[in-house]
Amino acid sequence: MAFYLDVTSLLEQFGTELNVYPASNGGEWVDGRWIADEASEPIKVHEPVIPLGRIGAYSSMLTLQDTGNREHYEAEWLSSGNYPMGTVVKHGDTTLVVRNKDDYTDYSNVTVYYLSADSDDGNGVE
Repeated sequence: MAFYLDVTSLLEQFGTELNVYPASNGGEWVDGRWIADEASEPIKVHEPVIPLGRIGAYSSMLTLQDTGNREHYEAEWLSSGNYPMGTVVKHGDTTLVVRNKDDYTDYSNVTVYYLSADSDDGNGVE
């Protein structure tokens, strides 16, 4: 291979503590929503999470609905690991889910994961 970009030092320098729960095929339906089984122990990594978008400081949007409030977060996660779609990433108090990814491992040691999360205001209705 003529060109290879090693980004390990960048991941370490700009990383933050994350708990990663790789997606599994198991789970159950609860009130019309699929709740996937979580791994018993998270994989702890130190990798960067970058907020996306131009709306707000943390790229979150609050939508007021007649059924309650709904927040939507979007972020990129740069990782040296290989995780499937649906993997859950916990960053502080925020739980994010891998929705898409760009795999650059053919010429680098990084994969870019696109994360989003939805949360309601606790009333159980979305």
